[in-house]
Amino acid sequence: MLTEITDDDYKKQIIFLLNNNWTGRTDLYFPAQTSINIERSHFTKLSDYKYIFAKKNTVDSKRGILFTFINAYSENTSVIILKDFTVYKIDINCSYEYFYGSIFDILFTDKRLTLCDSFMSAGNKVNTLSYLDRICEANYFKDNTLESTIEIDVLHWSENILEFSDLEKNEELFMIPNNLPITTGINYSCFKWKPTDRITFNLLVKENNKDIDLYTTNFKKLALFAKIKEDFPEGKKQIEYIKNLTNYKNECIVEFNKNEEKIEILRVIEDKDIPTTIRSIEKILYHKIENITFEDISVF
Repeated sequence: MLTEITDDDYKKQIIFLLNNNWTGRTDLYFPAQTSINIERSHFTKLSDYKYIFAKKNTVDSKRGILFTFINAYSENTSVIILKDFTVYKIDINCSYEYFYGSIFDILFTDKRLTLCDSFMSAGNKVNTLSYLDRICEANYFKDNTLESTIEIDVLHWSENILEFSDLEKNEELFMIPNNLPITTGINYSCFKWKPTDRITFNLLVKENNKDIDLYTTNFKKLALFAKIKEDFPEGKKQIEYIKNLTNYKNECIVEFNKNEEKIEILRVIEDKDIPTTIRSIEKILYHKIENITFEDISVF
């Protein structure tokens, strides 16, 4: 069992120490890099540089950081920090040098922790190494772990994109530049792909009397995206559908898709509280127009 850390002061101390080790920032900041959806204008990078390929289930798993350190009581400590700053304590029995400071990019489920990349290992920053060297550091950590609360695994990768031609519904293909250092924030050379009919966006749902207002964000402020009117038959049907979604509540985040005919209502997203920005929605619509297929990217 993992133990959630609920003491806000302790959480702030952990995140401060994490960022002090890695980014130099002192505020609440999630220090992982973000991949972007690939566009045709990026094809020259795939052609000219060496990329490593991997698939990730981004729906059934959560993005996080595994951070090992020595706390104020000189105790070896391991925590998982999720993107929403939920923090779990995890018991890991591994070689002591890893507690001098180790930071790994992970995918997390209740049953498994998958190491996807390495920022720091045993007190040494490894972000400037190649991706293949960084993933080796993740393997070394796994091999030097004797016991863990949950299973630790390492992301399966390949230099051959054809190994990932058959993606399951909730999986995305990631294209990681081998010889570029890992960054924080958006990495414009690190790409992801999935069939365009699976690219979705999120909107904030606000009840407005009997109607529903849908909000995006623009420059970190909520902006009205659309209204669903109850006094129209189709609008009434859509409002009833949204309110009957599992885990629905007023001002929740709902996932939507744009198909050829209309915007489709999918599900409530519980682990997010900020809707997709208007610029990102514009990009998503552009990606749907480009309609990049696996065959398009597998020729490089």
